[in-house]
Amino acid sequence: MTRKVLFIVEGEVEEKRILEDKNHGLLNLIDADCEIIVFENPIYELYEKYINGDYDDIVQYLRFNKGLKIQSEKLSKNIFSAIYLIFDFEPHYQKYSDETIKDILRVFANETENGKIYINNPMVEAIYHLKELPDNNYNNRTIDLPLKNGDEYKKLVNLEMAF
Repeated sequence: MTRKVLFIVEGEVEEKRILEDKNHGLLNLIDADCEIIVFENPIYELYEKYINGDYDDIVQYLRFNKGLKIQSEKLSKNIFSAIYLIFDFEPHYQKYSDETIKDILRVFANETENGKIYINNPMVEAIYHLKELPDNNYNNRTIDLPLKNGDEYKKLVNLEMAF
C-alpha cells in the first residue's frame, strides 16, 4: 500500500513552490504520494475552526471546506499516513496570543493524528531548515536576531541551500 501524505499550507504560491522544488523541496524528503491543500489563511483561523468541534478530524474539515477529495467510503482519519501543517508564525495577527500558539503546538503535535505543525519564523523559507520529516530538531534551530529582516533571511537561506 502506498503511503499518502497530506500537506496543509498557508499560501498558494510560495509554499507550493518550496514543497515541490526539485532540489530542496520537502516532497523529496519522503517516499509517498503527496497531496497539498492550500488553506489561504493564517494558522490561527484553521485552529479556531478545528477546535470549535464541528468536525471529527482535520481531514473531514478540509474535505467539506477546502475541496479535499477523498474516497467517500473510507474514514477520513485513515486516508493519510501523515499530515503536516506548514504555516507562518505571524505574531502580529489579531488572533495571536501566547496561549493560542501553545495550544496550536499541543493540538497539532502528531503527524499521524491531527497533524504535525511546522511554524515558520520569520517566513515560509524557514522550511529549508527541515532536514527530514518529522524533524524533531527543527524547533531548536535558530537564527541571529539581526537576520530577522526578510530580505537578509532569504539571502541566508539561499546561501545554506547552495551547500
